[in-house]
Amino acid sequence: MEEAGIDVVLATSKHNVQYLLGGHRADFFDYMDATGVTRYLPVLVYPKGAPGRAAYIGHRLEKFQREVKPMWTPETQTNTWGSVDAMQKAVDHMRKIGLKPKRIAAELDSSPYDASQVLRAAFPDAEWVDALFVLERQRVKKSAKELQSLKYASEAVIRSMQAVIAASKARHHQG
Repeated sequence: MEEAGIDVVLATSKHNVQYLLGGHRADFFDYMDATGVTRYLPVLVYPKGAPGRAAYIGHRLEKFQREVKPMWTPETQTNTWGSVDAMQKAVDHMRKIGLKPKRIAAELDSSPYDASQVLRAAFPDAEWVDALFVLERQRVKKSAKELQSLKYASEAVIRSMQAVIAASKARHHQG
């Protein structure tokens, strides 16, 4: 974020929000986003160098998940219905913590137009950049636990491929 001159990142894609929250994904919206005449929009607000001022804004159907497994964000709101009120709550949080961003990184490919209008109206003088590069670079960094999981999964794939090849060779020699 520092390198890119970004003051705040707004993650709104399910996969980046899940990564940044350490695994949380809304069960109800796992496969689709539609909710009435709007859509589900998770928003993770991450001010540069200030994880203690981050916030997660989610749908009201995530309330029980949050109670079972609380999130690391100091501010967590699971009381939205759609994209506009989710982004408005994100804007309200940014104002509450006194954030006056000059450069905002948003996931331009996963922010609905109506939500983007709310954000742009709230910070009309801010410069907008795509958060894709910053978030992708962050996801490349792996913890020891993530590396262990990747190694296990890779080795399991190799073993399954070897088993298929061995079975295929056996059938080929029989036929």
